[in-house]
Amino acid sequence: MTLREQRNESRVSFQESPPNVECRNQTPYREGRSQWQHHVEFSLRSIRHRTSPLLSMGANSRSGCTPSTAPTKAWTQTSITCRRSIGERDRKITCSDCGVERREPPVKKGALALTPDRRYTAAEKQELLDLVARARALCPNRTLHEILADLGLSPATFYDWQQRKARGQLENQIIVPKATRLPATPHEVEHVVWYAESHPLLGYKRLTWALIDENVAFLRPWMVYAILAEHHLLGRRTEAVQELDRPAEPVAPDQRWHTDLMNLRINGRWFYLIDFLDSYSRYLVYWEIVLTAKANAITLAGQRAIENLDPSRTPGWPEIVHDNGPQFISWEWRRFIQDIQATDISTMAHHPQSNGRVERYHRTTQEEALPGKVSSDLYQARETLQQWQHYYNHERPHSAIRYLRPIDYYRGDPAKRLAEREEKLRQGAIERVAYWQNQVA
Repeated sequence: MTLREQRNESRVSFQESPPNVECRNQTPYREGRSQWQHHVEFSLRSIRHRTSPLLSMGANSRSGCTPSTAPTKAWTQTSITCRRSIGERDRKITCSDCGVERREPPVKKGALALTPDRRYTAAEKQELLDLVARARALCPNRTLHEILADLGLSPATFYDWQQRKARGQLENQIIVPKATRLPATPHEVEHVVWYAESHPLLGYKRLTWALIDENVAFLRPWMVYAILAEHHLLGRRTEAVQELDRPAEPVAPDQRWHTDLMNLRINGRWFYLIDFLDSYSRYLVYWEIVLTAKANAITLAGQRAIENLDPSRTPGWPEIVHDNGPQFISWEWRRFIQDIQATDISTMAHHPQSNGRVERYHRTTQEEALPGKVSSDLYQARETLQQWQHYYNHERPHSAIRYLRPIDYYRGDPAKRLAEREEKLRQGAIERVAYWQNQVA
């Protein structure tokens, strides 16, 4: 008989006489066992032989137990696969009242993989200990070793975690062994200190190799660093600071001026605002909006500023302080300073603090005069700055001159103005005393 005929005969015999197949949901319950115990017996499956056992955290495991005393709806509706041997092969047969073939559920997100030689965090260890405690409470008929075997967890590891939990030391303690290092000898320390004091500009690394090359001491850089730190010999290098040749403060108006350029954007085009500020009184002597920043335009602006002075001024005055811009180092500017018999003072390179008084004035102009006032018209910008010059010189108190107005120092008598203030304060105090005396009476 051929193989095909054998298969057909087997199929016919199976259809005529159904085999005595034992299905889990059709097996009668034994005496003394509840319906739940029956399902537990057939539902527990060991995972100790799995290659990568997974523990679904926060969900009921198929090999675990549930606290209910009767089978849930999921148990009664779960399809159970029955097996029947046909010849030399196994064939799966599904019961008539069952649906889809029962399979292993997929690994859910957040599952904890129990793999050997893995380090677990303290939270994972705590979760595993709680899981074992719940399993022992729900399945009292199973021993601890059986539960640990299902989880793939070694009993020694479990007991060790329990002891560490009692001590509050579930976190892994990684101990890095440190190599034993011998300290430097007193003789070497003495030589390093002596050499470091003799060469204060050498850092500890250069000092280390210099000691080796000159056969003074043979130490590693970290050893030299430790010796220098112990004897307070680190960071002895001082930065070379170039002393500024700061001129003396002016004692009269028009003795020293400060000048500088500021970019000014009007109607989408860049212009340049040049100012001449008196250093003694903070008085704005002259300002102008120029179209270009070339040397001839700046020189002409300086000439118009000088025309505001008295012709009988002191020779050499004013001393004009400026930065090292190309306009102020040009031939036109130097010839202009020579013709008016003034003194030209250039600030230190990359040091705007030397010309800080006019720089601060430009900041005040940007904050108080220009925002929201200079529109798209050059003539309107000039009118705005003209009004600002009058307000700045004649009305605005200046903190650098004891809150007097610049005009008080430039063309007035500041001592008289201060005396007038004190007199007003004295009169105000007298009137205040008289008022409160009348109120009491």
